[in-house]
Amino acid sequence: MVANPSPNEASIARVRAVVYARGADAREEDHAVAQCERWAARHDWEVGAVVRETSDIEPPLERWGVRVALGLLNSGRASVLLALSRITISDENAAFHAVCAAAESAGGFVHVLDSAESGAADARP
Repeated sequence: MVANPSPNEASIARVRAVVYARGADAREEDHAVAQCERWAARHDWEVGAVVRETSDIEPPLERWGVRVALGLLNSGRASVLLALSRITISDENAAFHAVCAAAESAGGFVHVLDSAESGAADARP
């Protein structure tokens, strides 16, 4: 007979995030990282990695930072790409959705904080 584990014995995996911060300068990136880390802590998510970049020339899927974040999802070292806002990833719908599709193909998902619930998009450094 196999007994069901008690709540204390049950292992519940926490969501592990890779924070993706892209800004015009280090101050903007620091702000984005801090907002994402606070949000993650409030929701009992673990931040396993932080990826920062200032690139905005390349399409998102060609950016070094996005490729690193997707690699962490693909390897199972993270389950979510967490960003301050949708435009951190791309201001173009098709490009943003391409990153979301790549994250899902890697076994994860994209979560951005610029929803009304978080208030993060209005909080600027």
